[in-house]
Amino acid sequence: MGQTIMAVYENGVLRPLTPLELPDKARVKLRVEPGDIMDPVLQLMGAFSSNMPLIDDIPVSEDPDLYLVAEALGELAQELHAWEIAPQRYRRGENDRPVRIDAEK
Repeated sequence: MGQTIMAVYENGVLRPLTPLELPDKARVKLRVEPGDIMDPVLQLMGAFSSNMPLIDDIPVSEDPDLYLVAEALGELAQELHAWEIAPQRYRRGENDRPVRIDAEK
């Protein structure tokens, strides 16, 4: 069964914004559909009047991928915390504040 995901193209490689349930080195068929002409990161940062609310007071400039994943989730993400949207990047900390996992190392 197919799935639709969001990815970022960097240095010649498509990087999924959410984990894929695929075995290592699995071959997949891709259909690439470019997003808006405007860079989605610039949209999220408010360069062109974004009305997206902050996720757990994390600035878009600090973690644009978090906002790209939230945007892909749509309405589902409205009531979620950073650790629910991106559990590979955040954990639930004291007082329900998100803690960036890679910042703990």
